[in-house]
Amino acid sequence: MWNYWRRLYILIISAILIGLINYYFNFDWWIVLIYNVAIGLLLRKGYLLTKKRSVELSRALVYVAIAIDLFATMMILPLKYTSYNWHEAELIQHLQYLRLSIFMTTLIIIHVKLRRFIVA
Repeated sequence: MWNYWRRLYILIISAILIGLINYYFNFDWWIVLIYNVAIGLLLRKGYLLTKKRSVELSRALVYVAIAIDLFATMMILPLKYTSYNWHEAELIQHLQYLRLSIFMTTLIIIHVKLRRFIVA
């Protein structure tokens, strides 16, 4: 039981520290790195759950959906450093529709699987 609280305490302190660093310093590469680590961890957890019983298989879909949602959120940040004129681009509308479809799909999956995700 003590191990659980210690890990939770370390996680909360790490989240606060990363939040303060992001607030005071505008390191976009740092934010992209955090997104990539989070996406990698979510995909790894989803992959590991697919190797277990069929009960955990439904939880794996939620992890993968959240990882895809994070990727859709992160897409715009690296694109702002390209030399492309995004204000006059027609591509931005398609990118917006892609992001909205990913967000809505993720919300539907989480809504349907949330009870099983939390209880399991």
